Amino acid sequence: MGTVLRIYLDQNKWIDLARAATGHSQGARFVGALARARASVAEGAASFPLDIYRYLETGKRRDGRSRNDVVDIMLELSQQHTMARPQDLLATEINRALMPRYGCRADPRLPQVFGTGLRHITAGAVTWPAFDSSRLPPGEATASPDAIAKLEQIYDRLVEGALFRMGPDTVRAAGFDPAESDFGQRYVNFENQIAAEIAQRGLSGELLEVAVRASDLGGIRTAVTEALERINLAWEDFVEGTTPVDLMSFMGDLPTATSRMSCAPPNFGRPSRNGS
Repeated sequence: MGTVLRIYLDQNKWIDLARAATGHSQGARFVGALARARASVAEGAASFPLDIYRYLETGKRRDGRSRNDVVDIMLELSQQHTMARPQDLLATEINRALMPRYGCRADPRLPQVFGTGLRHITAGAVTWPAFDSSRLPPGEATASPDAIAKLEQIYDRLVEGALFRMGPDTVRAAGFDPAESDFGQRYVNFENQIAAEIAQRGLSGELLEVAVRASDLGGIRTAVTEALERINLAWEDFVEGTTPVDLMSFMGDLPTATSRMSCAPPNFGRPSRNGS
């Protein structure tokens, strides 16, 4: 496959598309967008990858029918293409931004941004028992390697789909608290706090931009500190030696941080082109 347009959708847009797919009155104006999205996926021209927040936000929907409607359209359009977690991308970005500034060699490894399924999103933290071909009916267990591989793919898709469809009651019964994953509210609280501080100080123009970038830096202090320690530097030394111009340049090299992915759901907003 050649160049694919990667399109990230916020939760409310997935809900709009789910309504269009199910004939809901509030989805009527999105029918055309859904048709275009389906055609783009069928042609291999576009990909609608999911991230960890889509799984968490969808899993919080208590109504089983509406939750499954959203899952159906997510699985259809995403084809289970997924995006790595922010923290898995941020560490490499910070390393690459720091190394040239301090005369160190940057880590040449690149994280794989796009992949398939929950295993990719969680870097293997979420997994399940492997497909066991020995449990197939007599005669089927001796199928060709290609046939077994296809069965493994089907098995993984079914398991992931089942995990995706779990509602908050099932998640809670498994020992997790869905309330702890309320990233949307945490994002709003974070943004409101920054806005209040900026208003209190009466910042505008270039000072406003510097303040926003400084808040972004504060949000990733732990990750930056860990990277600095690897090159024998302290956070305090880094901050004291960083001018406003340096700050803007450094944060400009961290797209993950400046989209606030380090502390809240990402706000990509715009599609990006990536080969696959």
